[in-house]
Amino acid sequence: MRIQHSTSIDHLIHAAAETVANEYLSISTATEHEFRNERERTRYAALVRAWGLFAHGDRFLACLAEPAVDAQAIPAERPVRPVCSHCGSDSLVRDASARWDADAQDWAISGVYDCTFCDECSAESDDLCKWVPLPPADPTPLEPCLSARVRILERPRVGGDRFRNREGVIVKAHFAGFYVKLDRTSREKTDKTELVETGFLEVLALPRPIAIEDGFQAFETRREELRRHRKPSRADNPLEFDRLAQHLRQSRINCGADHARCVAQGFASDFGWDADELLHAAGLSAEG
Repeated sequence: MRIQHSTSIDHLIHAAAETVANEYLSISTATEHEFRNERERTRYAALVRAWGLFAHGDRFLACLAEPAVDAQAIPAERPVRPVCSHCGSDSLVRDASARWDADAQDWAISGVYDCTFCDECSAESDDLCKWVPLPPADPTPLEPCLSARVRILERPRVGGDRFRNREGVIVKAHFAGFYVKLDRTSREKTDKTELVETGFLEVLALPRPIAIEDGFQAFETRREELRRHRKPSRADNPLEFDRLAQHLRQSRINCGADHARCVAQGFASDFGWDADELLHAAGLSAEG
């Protein structure tokens, strides 16, 4: 491990108490280092400690008592980037050391020094980095689909696109795009539908998924509507009566007479038809 918190003895002399303490802790606890033996490492650690006590006294001891802080650590709460604390530029560089990796047959970074240099203003310091949040990423655009609400973007048209910025709902898919039913303007008396290429559609809102309860409620509403408008009488509605009777005959052939009687009872309870009359027309008796 290289010297992590100071690049030279001269740098160490001018370093703050926190940097000297981190350097001492780094040297004292390292399992790998670049000293030739443990004796040299111990001597260097003693030198750093002696200088820390001489130059910073109690502040140095207080820093040793606190958890060691890695000056290279990047805040992990949210994505950030370093900028120069002097000019605000993000053109920052740091020196590093590399070792030859015989297995990978390439140079591998073995250490990064704390000193940071700004390419814009030429400032240089251990504390040059100022961490700022990354700007929020652009949200992924929604894909157009049936029933989605969209806005038409301006298309290349001779004389301009008269439907640009118009909003509407997608009603049909096409190999070239989608058909959009446009919202009426105050001057329009009828609905207009425009075929728009997919690339010129901005999706404003996707269709709301229909919950099971909503689907059941829609079915109940439709059934009540049929009850109000249907005339459950052979004399008033002969075509539908004959169609239901044919359905009962087919049910008897496919599933048996008992099933056909159950279907007739369903027609009677749901829509008010006379079950006996339907069964008689289908060639069945009310009793099994």
